[in-house]
Amino acid sequence: NRVARIGEKQQQMRLSDVQVKSVVAWPNDGMKLPVGRYSVWGFAWSGKQPVHEVGVSFDGGKSWTAARFENAQEQYGWVRWHYEWRAQPGDYVLMSRASDRGGSQQPLLRDAMRQDGYELNWCKPLHCSVR
Repeated sequence: NRVARIGEKQQQMRLSDVQVKSVVAWPNDGMKLPVGRYSVWGFAWSGKQPVHEVGVSFDGGKSWTAARFENAQEQYGWVRWHYEWRAQPGDYVLMSRASDRGGSQQPLLRDAMRQDGYELNWCKPLHCSVR
């Protein structure tokens, strides 16, 4: 359970499922890299269904390329993923997007109706430049 404060009252809301989610762990937001080969990596997780795939985007979600899993996911556990990137000069907006075996997919944008910061599962972009 979690408690949300609404005015002076408190309301309890039960969270029933862990949402499908992934994050880019490296590179960091704002990083400047020389031209070269890099292993972009991160983590993905989900609830009832295991993570089926993770896509990586370098153009803010316009196109996606499949990442590779480094280990098998256990129920409610994390799976580490990576993608071998041949970085060319330019400015990039990196994102990852996970899907589970039940067909749930991480949303591209944050749900504007969510007032809390708990378990936000949208595809958070990070910026990176290569020179």
